[in-house]
Amino acid sequence: MPTDMTRLLGLIWYDRAGPADACAAVRRLMTRQLSSTRLASGFPPPVTVAAKSGTLPGMHMEAGVVRYPDGHRYALAVFATARDLHARPADLDETIGRVAHAAVQTIGEGHGDAGPSSS
Repeated sequence: MPTDMTRLLGLIWYDRAGPADACAAVRRLMTRQLSSTRLASGFPPPVTVAAKSGTLPGMHMEAGVVRYPDGHRYALAVFATARDLHARPADLDETIGRVAHAAVQTIGEGHGDAGPSSS
C-alpha cells in the first residue's frame, strides 16, 4: 500500500495520473495540508512538504512529496499502526515524521532524485 501511494504520487508529479491540469490541482491541494505533525514534522523549513493524511482506528498514514531547496524531491508514504488503540495520536504523528526523514537520509539526501521529477 505505501508503495502504491508513492507510485501514484510519481504519476501525479509527472502529470501522468490524468490530465495535466488535474494533476496540478492535486499538487496545489496537497501543498495546503493543514497538519504539520506528520511528514512535515521531520522536515523543517526550508524543506517543503505536499501531503495528504488519513486516519483509521489504530492507524495513521500520510503520503506526500518532500522538496529540498536544491530541487530534489522524494515521494514518501508512511503507514503507522498503533499497538495500543489508546496510544497518543501525537506520538504516532511524530513517528511518521522521524521515519520519513530517516528514509530520505538512507536514500542519500541531496545525492540524486529519489522521487518525482524536479522539472
